[in-house]
Amino acid sequence: MQTYNNMNMYSIDMLRLSRRIHNVHMEKLVKRLNNDLDAHHYLGRSISEYKHNYIIRESYYVDTSFGKMRNESKFWVGLQHNSERTDQDKTTLVVEFNPNKCDLKNGLLNHVIERFAYTPPEGVAIKSLDICRDFEGIGINSVTYDKNRKSHEIIYNTAKGKTIYLGKRGSNGRVKIYDKAAEQKQPDKICTRWEATLKFKNLTMRDFLHGKVNVEDINTNLPTVYIGESGFANSDNIMMKCASYAVKTGYVKLADFTRHLRKQITPHLEQGALCTVGNADLPDMIQAIQAYFKYYESQFVLVGDEMFTIKDC
Repeated sequence: MQTYNNMNMYSIDMLRLSRRIHNVHMEKLVKRLNNDLDAHHYLGRSISEYKHNYIIRESYYVDTSFGKMRNESKFWVGLQHNSERTDQDKTTLVVEFNPNKCDLKNGLLNHVIERFAYTPPEGVAIKSLDICRDFEGIGINSVTYDKNRKSHEIIYNTAKGKTIYLGKRGSNGRVKIYDKAAEQKQPDKICTRWEATLKFKNLTMRDFLHGKVNVEDINTNLPTVYIGESGFANSDNIMMKCASYAVKTGYVKLADFTRHLRKQITPHLEQGALCTVGNADLPDMIQAIQAYFKYYESQFVLVGDEMFTIKDC
């Protein structure tokens, strides 16, 4: 039987970094981005938006066994939040990108990260990230869950497969579960992806690099997701077996039962699953995030603020 209990199976699927930069540097960066054909600029006008927004798409090539393959980095840069005072000498820069689909070593993304979103690491705030985990050989129809006070639940069945959303869009602890093989148009493959959005307050890259982040710092409520099927738990209680079978087959939802019955059914779901993902796994997720930032740090050459000049923009 295949088991899924390795923290290294977690990966970062989206990352939002933020840093305060001097206004003169911001102006030079805006000028450079405005003159780049790969950058699409729009103004944010509401108080909750950034004044300058850039959606950037740039091509890059990777070497494969079939030769060079063209990929595309797509990322977003926001500058000068509209809630900020304009009489200060610094403003906020934020960059959001998918590490798995972007080239960190070249192009505009490298320019933004190496000069602004890396050095010094103690000054780079981690605003949010998506952390994911793939379950090869397990179909999405063998997934059940306990929403854990998540009031929002949406299930889509489309040509790209089944997708389950638990929690409000953009909220801390929102979980997405979907048919990864169908999304990638691989009919001969079976793979289910679990993905969660984590949002942070007052956490920096340095906090993760130095192992200073704990579960309390994450402060989230993840739904408990039971993935895969390994039979029924050992029990003589036929009612519990029937109830857990009804939940597993989708005939009813765990939320349809009373709180008392849910507490009795939950151990049967957990013991009958190949893997359970929830709040209990946050320590492993933190270690996976720390490992990623150590890799991230290794990709760039440290450029201290004292070495940074306007010309570098």
